[in-house]
Amino acid sequence: MNYFANFACALKQYNIVRQLCDGDELSVNTRFATFLKSRGACPYFIFLVDIRKVVNYRAFVETAVKTLTLNRQSKGTVALFIFLTDKAEEDILEFSNIVTDMDADIIQIRWIAEISTGKLTVKGEQPNEVIGIEQAVKQAFTLDNEEALNLNSLQKSITEKERVNIKDIRITLILFALNFIMFLIAGFSPTVEKLLSLGALCGENIKNGEYYRFFTHMFLHSGATHFFANMISLYIIGSRAEKVFGRVKYILFYIVTGVLASFVSLAFGTENTVSVGASGAICGLLGLITGYSIKTKRSIAGIDFITLIIMAVVSVGSGMLQENIDNFAHVGGLFFGFLLGFLFTKGEGYIDRDREIKQQNGN
Repeated sequence: MNYFANFACALKQYNIVRQLCDGDELSVNTRFATFLKSRGACPYFIFLVDIRKVVNYRAFVETAVKTLTLNRQSKGTVALFIFLTDKAEEDILEFSNIVTDMDADIIQIRWIAEISTGKLTVKGEQPNEVIGIEQAVKQAFTLDNEEALNLNSLQKSITEKERVNIKDIRITLILFALNFIMFLIAGFSPTVEKLLSLGALCGENIKNGEYYRFFTHMFLHSGATHFFANMISLYIIGSRAEKVFGRVKYILFYIVTGVLASFVSLAFGTENTVSVGASGAICGLLGLITGYSIKTKRSIAGIDFITLIIMAVVSVGSGMLQENIDNFAHVGGLFFGFLLGFLFTKGEGYIDRDREIKQQNGN
């Protein structure tokens, strides 16, 4: 199997191109190859090294890192080393067992690809997902004939892998169900009195000690348009947040940002305004994954942080241009969500959770 050629083919799906190798073409005799992905200001260098042929792979890594440093690559440049071997021996396992320093000038990541098992091994505290390259590593093991090199079928396989799985968004579906039930109870065009009786947020009621309204108003909507717009946003944003943070953190962040958004609404909004809707909590989730994406320099299921910021600006901007929109709740949710995502999650939850799942499955 010509793994180098297969790997280069798989990387094309991510617009990653080969820079150099130790020969004119990628063949079964190739010892190493370097690939480059320019992503914003921070480039990604991928080094595929066949340690069956490159005996002194430690010196290879050291030389590569020094070369990147001397060439003054921008701070945050990623150097991903993928060591190709028949079976991972103790020495390479020890060498690859590192803690990735995300604040280093050259961010080193070391993976092991085993030909005998088709397995990708990630030791220590390192990312096991890097802009889709982990998929290319696994795909390259299956591209052992001309039919398998069909790029359309490869792209379809990768797309299927990236789709949101129902079992990964159970909490999002439960939230949708609760909102839908309350929507049916309130009706398609509920009156203010009806909404207040079901738990809408109002400053006067809060002063009377009805603090449960900070929670209940998140499941009420003023009409069909309001409901469906929020549920579409909940699916797009919530499904990604749940996949990144896991169910427990996800529901906690949803409730906390929703409640904090309500405080902002009461503090800065018009007195005795009746407020309903899940948008404060949803904006909280948007702020959460935006902070996470900026902190970790990772896209969230195909959406990068620039797109997330644009979505946040559009959310606030549209609220300013429309009447009867509690824009203070939107701003409050975004602010507190971003604060939580940037300061407290540190981008570790998703990586650690994936590794635990793989260990449990014996992969």
